[in-house]
Amino acid sequence: MVDVPANTQAFQKVHCLFHKTLSETRVEIVSLHQIQNVLHWDKFQRYKEHMRKRGDTKEDGALERHLFHGTVGDFIEDICHNNFDPRVSGVNGVVYGYGSYFARDAAYSNTFAAVSPDAGVRHMFLAKVLVGKVSVGKCKYRRPPPVRSTKEDYNLYDTCVDQLVNPTIFVVFDRCQCYPYYLIKYKELLVVDVNE
Repeated sequence: MVDVPANTQAFQKVHCLFHKTLSETRVEIVSLHQIQNVLHWDKFQRYKEHMRKRGDTKEDGALERHLFHGTVGDFIEDICHNNFDPRVSGVNGVVYGYGSYFARDAAYSNTFAAVSPDAGVRHMFLAKVLVGKVSVGKCKYRRPPPVRSTKEDYNLYDTCVDQLVNPTIFVVFDRCQCYPYYLIKYKELLVVDVNE
């Protein structure tokens, strides 16, 4: 992991995305670290090229999205070294399938980022996720459903979502589709009630 200083353009971009749904009056970023895992970055880039050649872009032309993933401190090193792993999904539910869950909004992922008992810090990843073609997920899915429901067509959707129009939750079933790009450490700010 490499520290990202607050005065850099990268920090400012992450800061803006993060605080889009988590108010600066509620939480503050303590530190930002860029994950550098050559093995998983290469797998992600190869899979991205594979999806691009297949034409797996959404209607808006976007293949890749920056999405959030809240986690507990115990899983950080494992995710940094081994990537997000759909095989261990289900800790926080499987409403849209047994995969790795990501959210458009940091506020949603915040609900899964437990406070560390020692420092009072929460942890959230900003991940690069290859979304591609999407379908609404179902709890029984262990992979995305087929694009067409014929026996001769083996093409699957790439990602499951909560809703087709303006999705906020994304579930991927292949670990090559995601990469933990930044680790955001943040803490809640004390809110003083002026009425007391």
